[in-house]
Amino acid sequence: MNEPVTAIVLAGGRSSRMGKNKLFLELEGMKFIDRVIHLLYPIFNEIIFISNTPEDFSNYQFKVYRDLFPFYGPLAGIHSGLVHSTTEYNFVISIDMPFISVGLINFLIENSNDTPVTLPVVQNKLQPLCGIYGKVVISRIETLFKKSSVNSTIPDGKINVRLFDLLNSIEIKQVDVEDKKFYHQHLFHNVNTIEDYYKAVEIAGKLKAND
Repeated sequence: MNEPVTAIVLAGGRSSRMGKNKLFLELEGMKFIDRVIHLLYPIFNEIIFISNTPEDFSNYQFKVYRDLFPFYGPLAGIHSGLVHSTTEYNFVISIDMPFISVGLINFLIENSNDTPVTLPVVQNKLQPLCGIYGKVVISRIETLFKKSSVNSTIPDGKINVRLFDLLNSIEIKQVDVEDKKFYHQHLFHNVNTIEDYYKAVEIAGKLKAND
């Protein structure tokens, strides 16, 4: 892809399973927020964060936007990022994936095209929180939101719509990354719970030992 690409960092989760703000979890002496900035800054001219607690970014100079549709989960974060981005195509990454690499990002950008969404896949499993999204999906997301219903089993009334509701309704380019030089089995490790965090600390130690 020869077009400019914006980086959209999804950092607005309520971290209910973690019990603390993931932005400030530390790994190898760096907060998650600083790790993702360190990763993205050399690649992208524009980096924006999506968070419903923008006050957490008072010490940073990046643009921060709230969800335009609160309580719709990560799909709302992607939607807000796409609306506020100044480029047609965007690299979306979740703040809680600390092992995403420059090699993977460059591979996704190089292998994306006019398809609405380009996602990495490993053993037939899509990684929707680390991929290239085009603005063309904004209207489709908004249609899903408008047709959704409140999940009455959850106290805060979270809206009953999923990211895969979008992915199942649009064209996706899947790029297998398992045989690429940058790939390792922990590349897409996601930190949702304190156990996931302890596992990430263990993984970081192993990766450093193998360097």
